[in-house]
Amino acid sequence: MDFDMPATVRKIVPPFAYLQRPTGLTWRVHFRRLRPATTWQKRQLVAVGRLHQQRRKGLGLYGGNMSAVEKIVAGTVGEDVMTIHKLAVIDEYTRRAVCGAQHPSGVTDIWRRAVNCRECLAIESDSRP
Repeated sequence: MDFDMPATVRKIVPPFAYLQRPTGLTWRVHFRRLRPATTWQKRQLVAVGRLHQQRRKGLGLYGGNMSAVEKIVAGTVGEDVMTIHKLAVIDEYTRRAVCGAQHPSGVTDIWRRAVNCRECLAIESDSRP
């Protein structure tokens, strides 16, 4: 425990201890700066680990290892906010409408609404929003 940020001691090379968070963050501190974590801080460390696992599994929007197109989400293309398309997620910043609709700026927004684009609904996709 250092700077009120709970972590696990991974290695000790006197006079330093190497610490690691469940997110992969690692750092070293002088061993005299360490103290045992409180019960609340232990629970916090476990909770951070679970949250990180969920995000890596893909329960978050862009979690896990994504291939070329692995996820389909609902969203809008450009300034038309009335038509909700199926958007294929290419990477964190790139999404394309399954029906081919596009905007010159390439702007897409993810919405938690039902898809209503007739062309997108006619196209079968593996992963439905």
